Amino acid sequence: MHQSIPLALKECISRIAYLTDQTVKDLGENICREGLSSKLVIEILSQNFKRDYWYNSTLLIGDLGRHSLQRVSLGSDSDRITLKVPYELNEKIKALTYSLDVTPSKATALLMYLTLKNTNFINEYIKKYKTSNLNYHFVKELKEILAFINKNNSYNEVYAWSAFLSYLYGEMRGNKVFVSEEIFHWIKAYE
Repeated sequence: MHQSIPLALKECISRIAYLTDQTVKDLGENICREGLSSKLVIEILSQNFKRDYWYNSTLLIGDLGRHSLQRVSLGSDSDRITLKVPYELNEKIKALTYSLDVTPSKATALLMYLTLKNTNFINEYIKKYKTSNLNYHFVKELKEILAFINKNNSYNEVYAWSAFLSYLYGEMRGNKVFVSEEIFHWIKAYE
């Protein structure tokens, strides 16, 4: 399945794939799966449903009078990405596509875009796949991911680098309690 997505989104996905030693195809599948199961992502998309959509056991009512997202740009430049999507996930994307009244490519791009803006996905995914010590290159890539999140955040929330990094540091070290000075020195080493 080939999708056209904003270049910034593709770069963010590539960075996460690189950092977690995953293929872009597998990461793309996981992003879509997470987005389709996220209540927040579906609630945001539901504001543009032209047709009814079933989310778990809830029927979200569409309205044919709503503006289509087909021509809404997620970025000025776009590029193609190839995803490996199993049949059951493809059927869920088709249902979302039908409800939004957009192309499958647009529905997938919207789904991935909104999912990645949720820092919980990135935190959990990196925590799951990257358990070794952080190095300079890894931290540099994390800064780029955080920049993408902050630039494309529609909730007017700005996530601080130190809070993001401290959270990841704590999670990757097994949720142990750290002395604030140790965290401070560790963060300063990568600024």
